[in-house]
Amino acid sequence: MSATQYKTMRAEMEKSAIALPGSVVQAGKRLLSSKGTPAVGLAQRAGRALAKPSGGAIAGAGVGAGVGAAKERSQGGSGLRGALKGGLLGAGVGAGAGAGARTIRDTRLLNPGATPAQVVGKTVSRMGSGAKRFLQRQRHGFTGAYANEPGRIGLRSSARAAEKTDLLKRRLQDELSVPRSAASKKKLLAKHREKLEELAQEGRMGDEALRAGITSIPGIAKGMVRNPKATSKAMWKDVTGGGGLGGTAMAVGLPLAITAPELARGDESDKGGKTLRQKLMETGALTAGGIATAGLPILPMMAAGAGMDTAGVSLAKRLGGNKRKRTREE
Repeated sequence: MSATQYKTMRAEMEKSAIALPGSVVQAGKRLLSSKGTPAVGLAQRAGRALAKPSGGAIAGAGVGAGVGAAKERSQGGSGLRGALKGGLLGAGVGAGAGAGARTIRDTRLLNPGATPAQVVGKTVSRMGSGAKRFLQRQRHGFTGAYANEPGRIGLRSSARAAEKTDLLKRRLQDELSVPRSAASKKKLLAKHREKLEELAQEGRMGDEALRAGITSIPGIAKGMVRNPKATSKAMWKDVTGGGGLGGTAMAVGLPLAITAPELARGDESDKGGKTLRQKLMETGALTAGGIATAGLPILPMMAAGAGMDTAGVSLAKRLGGNKRKRTREE
C-alpha cells in the first residue's frame, strides 16, 4: 500500500467514523497503522474468509441488516423488521456470491498455471460438470444407474473422498502462503487434520452404503426382499455414522423434536383429532422413513420419504384409531 493510498483510506475512515461503533473504528485504525506483514496477512485472510458460502452469508447478512434497518427507520419504523428481512436476503445473496468466489478460487488452485481468462473458462466448465453430476446422482437414486462409477458422478465414496482430499491439501497450501502467527498456523493445521479424518470416514461409509445397495430406491427394495436384516442394519449404521451416540440421537431425536408438540397434547380423539396411539405410530413411521432414505441423493430421498410418510400416516390412521369418544349428549 502506497503512502498516498494509506493516507486516503485513513482520512476516509476517520470521516465516516461517526457512523461506526467505536470498537470497529479502533480496530480499523490499528490495522491501518500496522503497515507490516501481520496487517497484510490479516487482510488476505479476511478476503479468503469471504470467498466461501459461510463467510459470504455472514457478510451479506450484516450488510443487508444494516441497509434494511436504515430503510425502515427512514420510513418511520423501528428498523427491527427491516434488519431481519434485509439480513435474510443479504445472507442468501452473500452465500451465493461466496460459493461462486470459492469455485473460482478452487479452479485456480487446481490449475496453477492457468491465465485469468482460462480460470474463468474452467470455472464455467466445472459448474456445468457439477450440474451434470448432480443430475446423474439423482438418476442413480431413482434407478440404480452408475453404481459402479460413484467417483465419476460425485457420489459419496472413497473415490469422491480422494478428490476432496486433493483439493483440501491445495487449499491448505494456499492458506499457509498467507502470513500468520504460530498459534493461527497451529489451529489451521489441526482443523485440516480433522477435515481429513472426516473425509476418510465419509469415504468408508459411502463405500459400505454402496455395497449394501442403500444409495438407490431399487437397491433398498431389493435388499429388503433378499436380506432385510442386513439391509436394515446397513441403513442404521449409515444414518448414525457407525452407530455412535451422536448419530443415534440425531436419527431418533429429530423426528421426536418434530412431532413433540403434537405428542404433548396427548389423545385428542374426543375433539375429533388423533389418538395418542396414532400419533406414536406416525412418529415411528417418520423415524423409519428417515433412516431408510438417509443414504439416497436429495431428490430420491425427498420422494421416497414423502411416500413412506404418507403410507405411515394412512396405516396409523387405520390401526391407531381415530374415533371420537361418545359424550352423554350423544
